Amino acid sequence: MWVLYDETCGFCCSCARWLRAQDKLVPLTCLPRSGDVARKSFGSLPWEQDELVVVDSRGGVYRGSEAFVMALRLSVRVHAPSSWSRKIECASSQDACPKRQ
Repeated sequence: MWVLYDETCGFCCSCARWLRAQDKLVPLTCLPRSGDVARKSFGSLPWEQDELVVVDSRGGVYRGSEAFVMALRLSVRVHAPSSWSRKIECASSQDACPKRQ
C-alpha cells in the first residue's frame, strides 16, 4: 500500500512520519506526491491539491477521508482497543457493520 501525501503540508508530513513509525498489518510506503517515485509510479492518477491518496496492492485508489481511514485502519489496528478497530472498520465500509436496532 502506498500513501501519497502533499509534502508542502505540515500536517500531511506529520501524518506520514506517524504512519511510518507504526506497526502495520500490511507493508505501507509514504511517498511525497511530487517526488520522482510517486510521479513515475502514480503520475497518471488525478488528484486535488492537498488531497491524501492511498493506492492498495490491487490498484484500488482511495482519496480524502476514505484514504485516511484506510491508512489508519492498517496502521493503528494492532495497538488500538478493539472498540476503536471496530469503529474504524465500520467507517471504512458501510456493509461491514450491521445497523443497530
